[in-house]
Amino acid sequence: MYGIFFNFAHSEQLSITNYCKTIDYKKQTNENKLNNIKNIFNTNQLQHNYSFLIKLVGGLMLLLIVFITLKLTNIIAWSWLWIIAPLWIPIALYLFLLLVLLLI
Repeated sequence: MYGIFFNFAHSEQLSITNYCKTIDYKKQTNENKLNNIKNIFNTNQLQHNYSFLIKLVGGLMLLLIVFITLKLTNIIAWSWLWIIAPLWIPIALYLFLLLVLLLI
């Protein structure tokens, strides 16, 4: 009889231990979820996304200045439509993609 009581007490202790481990695991997973949400709104990530956009716009403006300089010094004989292409081509692509996404 003593052996049965010991086995019952031992199994009860194991189940309490497993329950505590389960609670700790759930707590850790909730903390992980919270950290993932915090990482989504991390300012470093947003700065990285905006830095690409700033580089793109800066590159297009530099290209526009080069084209205008070449046109005004008569090195190229392009029409002004193509000189200002770094301005209107990205806008046209954006509007086209917006239109396609709205139609889908």
